[in-house]
Amino acid sequence: MAAELQPDVILMDLELPHGDGVAVIGQIRAAQPVARIIAVAACNDATLTAAVTAGVRGYLLKSQRAADVAPAVKAVAAGGTVPDRGSVRL
Repeated sequence: MAAELQPDVILMDLELPHGDGVAVIGQIRAAQPVARIIAVAACNDATLTAAVTAGVRGYLLKSQRAADVAPAVKAVAAGGTVPDRGSVRL
């Protein structure tokens, strides 16, 4: 879908029912090196580190406020990274 729709920003849940979110990030980045991806996860663990290595522009925790999503998407769409609040330093 990412190749077909060419979204400005992709919010990628790392916990997929039938797959590995980090592997999907790698596939998207391989096909579209400029893809801007924000990982979404339940906790801050090794999976998030792997997602950063795979090329995400930052991450949001599922426990964060809904109000944190729009600023994160805007920052990444503008070429930045997810704001420090709840995010890794990239």
